[in-house]
Amino acid sequence: MKKFMHHILMILAFALTGGCESEIDLDIDAFEDRIVVEGYITSGQYARVSLTRNVGFFDPIDLTNVEDFIIEDAIVVITDGTIRDTCIFDLNEGYLPPVAYFGQEIIGQENRRYDLEVYVDGKVLTATTLIPRVQPLDSLWWFPDAVHLETGDSIGPIYYQFSDPDTLGNNHRLAYQRIGIDDIPYATSGATRTDRLVNGLTYESTVYRSRTYAERYDSSVSEEIPDQFRFVPGQTVALYWNAIDPVTYEFWQSTRNNEASDAFSPSQNLASNIQGEGGIGIWGGYAESIDTVYIP
Repeated sequence: MKKFMHHILMILAFALTGGCESEIDLDIDAFEDRIVVEGYITSGQYARVSLTRNVGFFDPIDLTNVEDFIIEDAIVVITDGTIRDTCIFDLNEGYLPPVAYFGQEIIGQENRRYDLEVYVDGKVLTATTLIPRVQPLDSLWWFPDAVHLETGDSIGPIYYQFSDPDTLGNNHRLAYQRIGIDDIPYATSGATRTDRLVNGLTYESTVYRSRTYAERYDSSVSEEIPDQFRFVPGQTVALYWNAIDPVTYEFWQSTRNNEASDAFSPSQNLASNIQGEGGIGIWGGYAESIDTVYIP
């Protein structure tokens, strides 16, 4: 009996000590000022470059103070080996940040390289990107798989078929725009895709939409998503199928892996092709193909 009671006391002691809370000392690196570059040049379009300053992990940032971090006094130059295109600072309507630097002379072309130069705070940041060639989708269609939470209508994702070339390394980034609803294209859910598992194959895949800016930042809109990130009858949807180079793919994959917003979530260093002291981000080339589907 004494031996039995001894075992019971040992178990209780272990349970009590094991259930106690302990202090967690988070070792967060010291804040380092960085210049964040988010720049793109798309086939058939001028370049667009956003420059901001980073914020500390616990520092607040929302729609009310985002403009405090925008860099407005930089010199941004795009070159193609022949032309030096000095960008102008202007409104970036519909996007965040709401202003950006825009090219005026160079229009993106497939299979060409473009260099970026940023002069700011006495520093020079540089990067190089390639606009690859894009192979369009074979076909695009919609099929219902759920019910709208408010109207009861059938809703569903968009499906596509694509014949991947037999050379490994075909990477894409997808965006959608519901005509008459969305002012700008938004990256789809799972927007960045690679052919590592489907190289040289003809395959089918699905596209679900992601949150719009309002659904991300306006609590009255984001509380409930009645279409469950699907597409609804009566909508016309443009799907942007953008070929990107491996560096741009790795950047977007690393941002996806860092999307969790708490200190306990796993993270990785942000992939960046920005060279120069204090610079981080992406200068990416996009080869764009657009298809449209009507949801009956």
